[in-house]
Amino acid sequence: MVSRSIKNILKESFLMAIDAIRQNKLRSILTLLGISIGVFSVIGVMTAIRTLESSVQSGLNVFAANTFVIQKYPEIQIGHRDRKYRNRKNIDYDQYKKMKERAKLPILISVSEVSSVRNVKYKDKTVKNYVNLIGGDDGSLRIFKTYLGDGRNLAPDDVRYARNVCVLGMDVVDRLFPFEDPISKKIQIEGLNYYVVGVAERQGEAFGQSQDNYIAIPITNYLQKFSNNWTTLSINIEAASEQDYDKTRDEAIGIMRSLRKVKPGKDNDFEIVTSDEMIETFSGFTSGIKLFALSVSIIALVVAGIGIM
Repeated sequence: MVSRSIKNILKESFLMAIDAIRQNKLRSILTLLGISIGVFSVIGVMTAIRTLESSVQSGLNVFAANTFVIQKYPEIQIGHRDRKYRNRKNIDYDQYKKMKERAKLPILISVSEVSSVRNVKYKDKTVKNYVNLIGGDDGSLRIFKTYLGDGRNLAPDDVRYARNVCVLGMDVVDRLFPFEDPISKKIQIEGLNYYVVGVAERQGEAFGQSQDNYIAIPITNYLQKFSNNWTTLSINIEAASEQDYDKTRDEAIGIMRSLRKVKPGKDNDFEIVTSDEMIETFSGFTSGIKLFALSVSIIALVVAGIGIM
């Protein structure tokens, strides 16, 4: 008897609810809409934030493990460059060579600089868009977690003798050599002949931009033919292990301060850049996005609550 009465109560309650919905269709629809908007906005916003953070971490994690870069400017800047950065002395090739001579702790010290070129040709084929031209050495691919797919890397002798050789990213290979092997072929960069000695593996995209649209040439050749008064180099340094990272970084900072004659007590006139620091800096910029997303979620829930009432 008791179980039957409970069933009757539940049945009557259900029928009363259905009847109430039928009699108040507009209110029921608005209530359902408010609840749906509130719930799905929270889910959507939180998913978007997590996706953004994951994308940022993946896109900015560009350096090999235990690696840092010494350069003139901060890696991430919003708006115009601050005058204090512009007034810094450029980092030149002589500073890189002296760093390589004096530093004892790093297992690798490399150098790089990037600019853009447009006139890249092979026979009757031309790359129509801009291509990143990288001046580097035998350690540049390793520093930026890029691997060789075919051929060979830039060699120390290529740098020593400023040879006209290059390593191609896959975007350039796709445009100039769709049906043939590019190794040992001669291409033209801004009217100058370069021989292809290697092809890098495909890396894909980061932040919607291809990471394979580049040509790497010896840094000495780059400085001779593509540098200008604003050219400043990046010195890339890899520590032996995570345990030696801080010591290696401190040693490099001390050498760099000495080379650039920074007086004791003065701030460094160069930047130390790591993947972790770039991610942390970018996360600070995205805090406003998170606040806006939270506000939207709260408004949506308030609207849903009003609808229910």
